Amino acid sequence: AGPLHQDATPTPVPEEESDAEAAEAESSEEAPPAQLATASATTELSNQFGRTIVTARTNTFLVDSAPPLGHPSEEMNPVEAMLASLGTCGLFVYETAAQELGIPMTAATFTIQGDFDASGLSGASDNNPRVQEFRAHADLEGVDDEQAAALLEQWTLRCPIYRTLIKSAPIVVTHNDEEMGGPSAEGLATATVMVDLSNQPGRSIVNVRDNYLVVDSVPPLGGPNLEVNPLDLTLAALGSCGAVIIEKAAIDNDIPLDGVISVVEADLDPRGLADSSIDSSLQAVRVNLEIGVDNDEDAQFLVDEWLARCPIHNTLELATDIEVSHKLMGEGEALLDITFNYNVPVDEFQAEISPLAEQFAATDGLIWKLWALDEANSQFSVLLLFEDAAAMQAFLDGELAAAVTSHSALSDFEITPFAIMGDESKITGAPQMDQ
Repeated sequence: AGPLHQDATPTPVPEEESDAEAAEAESSEEAPPAQLATASATTELSNQFGRTIVTARTNTFLVDSAPPLGHPSEEMNPVEAMLASLGTCGLFVYETAAQELGIPMTAATFTIQGDFDASGLSGASDNNPRVQEFRAHADLEGVDDEQAAALLEQWTLRCPIYRTLIKSAPIVVTHNDEEMGGPSAEGLATATVMVDLSNQPGRSIVNVRDNYLVVDSVPPLGGPNLEVNPLDLTLAALGSCGAVIIEKAAIDNDIPLDGVISVVEADLDPRGLADSSIDSSLQAVRVNLEIGVDNDEDAQFLVDEWLARCPIHNTLELATDIEVSHKLMGEGEALLDITFNYNVPVDEFQAEISPLAEQFAATDGLIWKLWALDEANSQFSVLLLFEDAAAMQAFLDGELAAAVTSHSALSDFEITPFAIMGDESKITGAPQMDQ
């Protein structure tokens, strides 16, 4: 990445009707009904300052903060992750389209740059830290100018990352002997990544400073999708940007922070990758945050810092709807009270019920379970705290609940769901447990 200037002066925010939006004009033909799929990535702060751990499907990788936040930035940072998602998605569309169009492309390398205001990221100013221009230069072997233009058209029509980001800022693309432009305005920081096709179809290598990352294509383009894919990188960029800004803002404002977990989801129609008549851009993004602070006032302050200072959020919000929610770490939203009678000796009942503890512990979305026994009346009661109502309902519909409620030695079940009064429960010392 280029030097990150603390005294950056931003270029003006584009008007409502921009060249980028004009480039995004849709066909006049009626589009087919959307068939949305949802992608998801989870980001957690590590025990190293400025470092996050991202999990996307079966892949886990590190994303570091950027230098303006005072972090080491040894691994790929969030802005670089967003650029890598754009570049790798472009490479895979070029690779697939070249095969479809009979273009003899033998190798391809993309250089991707993005300009942003580092002073807005650091909090040194109120300047918007959004990416103000993307630049992509493609070095293509075996491709002439006319063929390069045909491949570029396919990228603009099929890549969900391109089709999303073009709504937020210009994407200037050059090929081969064309000269790649410089920063879009004086004083802006420029992040840079390079991506190369590998010798395996649907697989690329990302070079970020001294770091290398394997990125795979997705099934609609015929890719293996075993390693991280471009959409994973976009979600990772947003989640990790939030985590490290929250971490830094907590330190700067003397707010004790036990951790941050973010789950980022995005909806898109993946058919658009294979069929350019369908819009493949991100239709909606959801960010669910768990923040390890003592009260919601501090949590909201940290979320507001992230929303104001994150280049990824401020870029994507120009392109799609982003819904952000948060709760305190370990705080559940749905409480389930289950009471029933048992008709066997208490020792026999305990021997029967205690082995279920491991199964309950593995229940998705369950934060904790309180077991209570009334020997005098042969009655048993449990309280279960879930992350949300959906997790509670999934438990009630599952095999474990069915096994308990159908047991021949148990009867007179009373099952009552409750919503949590969070603030009052904290005042009175309600139990919480980090997930």
